[in-house]
Amino acid sequence: WPENLGPVYGLYTAYLCGGEFESAVRTIDKLLFGGAGDDMWLERADIRYRRLYQPSQALDEVDALLRYDPDWTQARLLRMDVLIMLERYDDALAEVERASEGDAEREALFRAIIAVNQSDWETARQSLSQIGEESPYYDLARLYEACVCMQGYGELEAAYDALAQGFAAGALTSSFGEAMRYLGEYSMQTGQLEQAARAFAAYALAYELEEPDGLYL
Repeated sequence: WPENLGPVYGLYTAYLCGGEFESAVRTIDKLLFGGAGDDMWLERADIRYRRLYQPSQALDEVDALLRYDPDWTQARLLRMDVLIMLERYDDALAEVERASEGDAEREALFRAIIAVNQSDWETARQSLSQIGEESPYYDLARLYEACVCMQGYGELEAAYDALAQGFAAGALTSSFGEAMRYLGEYSMQTGQLEQAARAFAAYALAYELEEPDGLYL
């Protein structure tokens, strides 16, 4: 990056942290004009998707990036996220194999998340069952299994077990926002309203302070 872009990047960071996302996007445009790295093109599309909820515009930008570099994995992942938000599930599934980079368990997780968004609980459960305890995705898979248990089948005891397995596998560190989200949902369904309120408050705080979790749910 050119050295003179440091103050402009600082301004961008301030806008982003302050929730002024339109101003952040305009500042990215200045960074790109000044010669910023290609990652800022993806950053702009990501803000449109996650922060401004402009999925159609985000998709247009990601598609332009993939025409430039069809093998850009992070752009593939973002495209899959955006397609889920747009409820274009068949198109999202078409991205799964390329975005998974040959990792079968990662592919299973992506397929499960897309199935959850479609309320296809059986497919979600079958996909999650392919993710073993030694997988780096096991903790997140257990959280989504808890979601399937609660939303799909009303199996609260099984949801509790899945949450406990996810927490034991490190979900509170690797996926804190999602962990609090599903703990909050479990607590609501079991009548633990104070715990639910604390969990949802923690989820909201994590969303504000950290990068939001993909994929869209």
